[in-house]
Amino acid sequence: MAVTSRSFQRGTNKIYNIKRIESITEYLDYIHYFQNSTTFESLWFRGVSKSTYNLIPSVYRKEVWDYDPEEAKNLVDRFIHKAKGFMTTANRFDRWEWYYMMQHYGLPTRLLDWTEGHLVALFFSVVNLPSVSTPCVWILNPFSLNNFSSGHDYIYFSDETTMEEEDKILHAYLNDTNAELPQYPLAIEPAYTNERVTAQKACFTIHGKVKNGFASVHKQHPDFELVQLRIRTKNAEKIKSQLTLAGITEATLFPDLEGVVRDLRYEKGMSY
Repeated sequence: MAVTSRSFQRGTNKIYNIKRIESITEYLDYIHYFQNSTTFESLWFRGVSKSTYNLIPSVYRKEVWDYDPEEAKNLVDRFIHKAKGFMTTANRFDRWEWYYMMQHYGLPTRLLDWTEGHLVALFFSVVNLPSVSTPCVWILNPFSLNNFSSGHDYIYFSDETTMEEEDKILHAYLNDTNAELPQYPLAIEPAYTNERVTAQKACFTIHGKVKNGFASVHKQHPDFELVQLRIRTKNAEKIKSQLTLAGITEATLFPDLEGVVRDLRYEKGMSY
C-alpha cells in the first residue's frame, strides 16, 4: 500500500494512521515511510496492547500506586539491598544497572521501555492474546526528544565506563527526592549487560518531575512529534502468527526458561 502524509491524522500530542494496520506487510509500508522521512532521523519503537495507554512510566500511574518521592527512593534502596544476594555480578553494578533491573523484574520506575527493532515492538503489541485491545506501536525520534528536553541533539549513555561529559546530566535523574530532578524525559541507551536487553535491542526514556512528560514537551515545542501506528484488533492473532513464523517469539526475546514456557503455551493454544 502507498503510505503518504494523507494516511495520517493529527490528534492530541501525536499523529496516527487513519486506516488500521491488518498485516506485517502493511506495517512495513508505514515503517519504510518514516525511514525515508526527514523528520525522523532515528526511530525507536514501543509496542503496547492498548492504544489508550498513555506514555507514562509505571511509577507515576495512579492505578499502580500513589507516587511519593521519598517512597520511590526507598523502593530503589530496598530493591538493591534485597536483590544483591541473587546477582552474582552485583559488585560490578552501578545504580543505573540496578534501576534497569528493577524495570526488568516489574518494579515501578520512571523508565519506559523502547526498542530499536520495529518487529520487536510489533510483537510486544500483540503478544498478550486474547487480552489485546486496539494494539499499537509508538514511534519516537530520540534525537528530537533530547534536543527539546535538554538542548542537545544527542542520545545519552548511562554506562559509567563510556560516559562522556555530556552524559553526566543523567545523574540528576536517579534520585526522586533530588530538588534538581529535571522536568522532561530523555532518551538513553543502556549497556547490553544481560540477554534480554540484547535480544530486545532495548533502549529507554527516563522521565523527570513531569508525569506526562511527552505531552509537556509537545506543549512547549509543538514541532515535537510522536507517531502511533494503530493495528486492527481482529488481526492481532494473525500478525503474531506471522511474526512467530519469522522467528520472533517469546523465547527469542526472553532467552530463558520463562520465554520457552510461554512459547510452548502459545504453541499448544493455552491461555495465560
